[in-house]
Amino acid sequence: MDQLLQCAKNYELLLDYKYHFVIGRKGVHHDFELTFQKTDFHHLAGLHKLTDKRILQHNARNTIFDWILKGKINLEFLKSSYHYEKMNDRLSALVNLGKLLDSDHLIFKYNENVRVFSAIKSEYLLEGCINEMTLFLFLGCRNDKDLSNQMCRSFFPKDKIDYSVGQPLYTLLKKEKFCISDGSIVSSYERK
Repeated sequence: MDQLLQCAKNYELLLDYKYHFVIGRKGVHHDFELTFQKTDFHHLAGLHKLTDKRILQHNARNTIFDWILKGKINLEFLKSSYHYEKMNDRLSALVNLGKLLDSDHLIFKYNENVRVFSAIKSEYLLEGCINEMTLFLFLGCRNDKDLSNQMCRSFFPKDKIDYSVGQPLYTLLKKEKFCISDGSIVSSYERK
């Protein structure tokens, strides 16, 4: 199985789950849910960077996700892009998204003004280490300014820039993983 298909299959599993987070700092706490949609995969995988591949830029993102799962778009197709090197590290990270979400990780309230050179629009930053790779997951509002409903905005491994420097660190007070189809709580963590 090629790495793109593996990433898509791993992500497909997440579609039936949501996470509830409660984080705190200096007596103030925030709670939010993280949900997943097929359309989010496009940016997380870095497919938006392959501007010379018209099929990836001019079709519905959920359709592209389905085509990847069916093998109509594969890793060899991505590698034929002139821009493949700009996104290949994202696939190495994306295969580990579920592991990062289920692990103990650091959570920061993301202040875009600290990273003025970055175009990333985000509310929260999760940082964790999986298989000796430091990963950054940026969360943003799924709906305009509804901080309680977050989505995965961007995801990639640490390279030269440490995006957590200068960001306010929050304490994870509670995290629950829910299965949407049956309503069960799959895992739960609560700080004592």
